[in-house]
Amino acid sequence: MKLGTIALPLVDSDVSLDDALAMMREASRSGLVWRRSPNEFVLYTAARVVLQKREHDARFLHDLVGQAIVAPDIGKVADATPNSFLAWETLISTLPSLHPAYGLLAANVAGDSMSALLFTTDEDALVKLEPAPADCFCPQCDRGGPRGSKCPIHAVLLVCGS
Repeated sequence: MKLGTIALPLVDSDVSLDDALAMMREASRSGLVWRRSPNEFVLYTAARVVLQKREHDARFLHDLVGQAIVAPDIGKVADATPNSFLAWETLISTLPSLHPAYGLLAANVAGDSMSALLFTTDEDALVKLEPAPADCFCPQCDRGGPRGSKCPIHAVLLVCGS
């Protein structure tokens, strides 16, 4: 099984959806992690932010349902690894069976440029998070694209943010 990682912006307070999208654009990523509490991390994708903002008049991250991120006990992972490095298999075993599933490998929680390093075995999920966010998204599959375009898979007009 393959393991992939991605660094995303991290916020430790509830922010407006417009600010969340601006942070994603600044970081050239289509996702953001909110640290709701010391050990609770939640992922928000640009697609979900734009679609939920438009469809449900949401204004802040707390108005959305994000995806929980597993924060494994790295000490236990290290203890279960016989080498001086962390074994992928041990990290992967901490992920829940739902897909896509993300784990928190490391986080910079101080300073102006906070970030979170996530890991996952879902390559498609990484592909959706790697580029800067699109302006518009398919309401059925979250595929991004320019204003006025249709989803190439579902042939529906993409929903755009403000």
